[in-house]
Amino acid sequence: MAYDLRIGLFPVAFQAGSSQSWFGSGLRAEYGVHPRFDLGVTGRVPWGLVAGQHGVQAYAFGVGFVLHFRQVLERESLSGTVYPENPPIITGPGPGTDHDLELPVNQRLGDPPIVLDHPTGEAVMRRVYSLRFGAQYARNVSGRPQGQPVLNRMAVVHLGFGWGTHWNVDRHVTGKAEIGFRRYYIDALGTPPALSKYRALDEDLPARIDLFPVGLRIGMEGSIDAFYEAVPGFGFAYSLELGLLPGRPGPDGYLFLGLGIALDAATR
Repeated sequence: MAYDLRIGLFPVAFQAGSSQSWFGSGLRAEYGVHPRFDLGVTGRVPWGLVAGQHGVQAYAFGVGFVLHFRQVLERESLSGTVYPENPPIITGPGPGTDHDLELPVNQRLGDPPIVLDHPTGEAVMRRVYSLRFGAQYARNVSGRPQGQPVLNRMAVVHLGFGWGTHWNVDRHVTGKAEIGFRRYYIDALGTPPALSKYRALDEDLPARIDLFPVGLRIGMEGSIDAFYEAVPGFGFAYSLELGLLPGRPGPDGYLFLGLGIALDAATR
């Protein structure tokens, strides 16, 4: 069974930026319209500025499309936790003695038998290789506090490549259900000059500030579900992203970290 609806809620997220750092909330939701095509939405809203430019806040909302040009179903070996069976209790020699333990050498040097807490099994993993494209509306403060602070309002398009693994392992294989996915991605960003507006936050700046139209981001995201048997799609969601956002007066670097709740489901 494929979990084609994947939602990640981040009630508390953190973004460290070159110009502005904040605590806020985030959302990531995607739906597998077709086994080879996913549609998703994202959103990030700060509610507490930590450092950098104050007085204005950044936010971003976007839509994305993912085309899986290659899919592979692979059987992967799984094994349980390894531990020694009945390990011996090692005690040192008593006080006032200078000799080794009074045990035969083969018992002192021998290893206890090794066992598994459950049998080794196999599970099918779905590995995908994808093209990513989409757009977002971003409002961000760019320009370091000691430089030229600018409020950018722009449409940003992205084109990139991603690869990931999806799994849904039944409890009889590993002793408990294991559901989730993990994805890595690299995106090139761009903003058309016609869809990019700005406002200088310092009135002494030049009337015109040149646009830096391209950027880049890399990231990892996913979920680990099946925390509760009654609600197998409930679990832990995570998102980590490092990027350079285009805009004026230049690219603005940031690091986003979101840890929250996964609400995944199989709709068909």
